[in-house]
Amino acid sequence: MQGIDLRLLVEKELKGISLFGLEHVERVAVFSTKLVNALPENEKNIDLEVLEAALLLHDIGVPFWLAYKQDHLGFSIAKAKTFLEKVDFPLAKRDAVLHCIQEHHWRGKPATIEAKLLHDSNLLDNIGAMGVLKDSIKCYLNGLNAFQSVNYFSVKANYLDGAFSLGQARQLALEGIAFYKTFSQSLEKSFK
Repeated sequence: MQGIDLRLLVEKELKGISLFGLEHVERVAVFSTKLVNALPENEKNIDLEVLEAALLLHDIGVPFWLAYKQDHLGFSIAKAKTFLEKVDFPLAKRDAVLHCIQEHHWRGKPATIEAKLLHDSNLLDNIGAMGVLKDSIKCYLNGLNAFQSVNYFSVKANYLDGAFSLGQARQLALEGIAFYKTFSQSLEKSFK
């Protein structure tokens, strides 16, 4: 079964990485389940094999980011290709998994239902208090100064209203978006 082998590979790769590693993958999977369950029946034509693989692999490049302070997306895609080959994931579905990974970030433009589910589930884990915590750490680890960090929060906060692909996700996100925006506005005021 690909999911079992793939999960073991991912667990080994992300071992010891808390907020951005396997814990994040598990939180995103919980959000994804909520979103799938909230979809109307006529929109549940989901390839669960693609979605599961994308959920597991979307941040497989995080160790690269932590080591080199460079964006992990390209490395995640390259590593995902390797892992999909290792577990003999169906060749016809690999591009669908890679599309999900390519578009999972908050500025992504997902085209398939699986990509939309991953994108929105990932974004749900990156707003609210968890989003503020993770983005604060990201700003620090990426060497942003205070003004660059304020700008990062401001840009993301302004982008959030239109960032979600699924109406169900937007509904789940309302409180988290409000929290993130309030934090961002407070942060901006502290530098005026």
